[in-house]
Amino acid sequence: MNAFKGSLKSIEACKIIKKCIEDKDKNAIVLSAPIADGGDGTLDCILQNKKYQKKSIETVNALGVKITADYGISKDGELIIESAKVIGLAMIKPNLDILHSSSYGLGLMIRNILEKEDGIKKIIFGLGGTATNDGGVGMAEALGVSFLDKNKMEIKSGSSHLNDIVYINTSNIDSRLKNIEIIGMCDVEAKLLGKNGATYVYGPQKGANETELKILENGMKNLTSVCKKEYGFDLSKKNGAGAAGGLGYGIMQFFSGKLIKGAKALLDSIKFDEMIEKTDYVFTGEGRIDSQTLQGKGVMEVIKRCKKKGVKVIAVCGEIKDGIEPLYEKGLSAAFTINRVLLEKKIMKSRSKEDLKFTINNLLNIIY
Repeated sequence: MNAFKGSLKSIEACKIIKKCIEDKDKNAIVLSAPIADGGDGTLDCILQNKKYQKKSIETVNALGVKITADYGISKDGELIIESAKVIGLAMIKPNLDILHSSSYGLGLMIRNILEKEDGIKKIIFGLGGTATNDGGVGMAEALGVSFLDKNKMEIKSGSSHLNDIVYINTSNIDSRLKNIEIIGMCDVEAKLLGKNGATYVYGPQKGANETELKILENGMKNLTSVCKKEYGFDLSKKNGAGAAGGLGYGIMQFFSGKLIKGAKALLDSIKFDEMIEKTDYVFTGEGRIDSQTLQGKGVMEVIKRCKKKGVKVIAVCGEIKDGIEPLYEKGLSAAFTINRVLLEKKIMKSRSKEDLKFTINNLLNIIY
């Protein structure tokens, strides 16, 4: 199970379903696998692997307010950072302000960790659930990249100032990053620009209105144009560049990082294919299933793998949007929403534990 954003962690959802099945059938063998795809809950899922130790450090959120954020680190030098725990929507709600949001806190967090920890060889970002739309500029700025205006002065912080960028100076980039591999775990395949890019697909979820969307998209276009001029190449058309408000782009463009599918990486790490070898049913789900689910989110990866093994897969979620028909062709057996009563979203989220339990028990009455 993936997280139900804003209401249920993936670990909580798994516990509820496991208990429902075991209460119904004392002889059932139930394997629980909390998953994530780079977005909310990624760090908690990875920390199930005892290889990683959970620590915390000071940084700032998407609006520059001081916070303490968790991270994971292993003895062999792997650093795990979930962007949603630093610059996520949940960190600033209800004060959404996408024009003034910045990914600076991520870069500051890395800088602070590098001063505290020795021997870091790899940084793995969980990308998703952010309140930002700055193409990773804020993060890069915190790590020594300078973004300058026409007067060669540092631009102001925030997504609305990307259009002021005329020059990029990388001469002061943090030298400690030179020998560190940087990887982004992506929950989507979105490119940076266009109607299906970072701004127009995810901007409205972050509070942007039509006027703000145009400002943000123009800023992103300017950023890619300047990058093309300064670097000689632009990676905005790469799959995943639009992830997490363009953080995917920033990781690739400014730090020569690479992107991997978050759901695939996590399912591989828990040996999911082996788990379902002799399984009759798999329950999966998240807060919402829609056309974006097809882009490589956790639920989609579970469905694909279950189809290969001939296992029936049932999705339970908070919302089911139009356009999910292709999921059935990919291997989804059935999908159900846990919301039984039409109420305000805030109230529905507060009922999610009981509603998930009710829905699973209903489904088990059919199975048994």
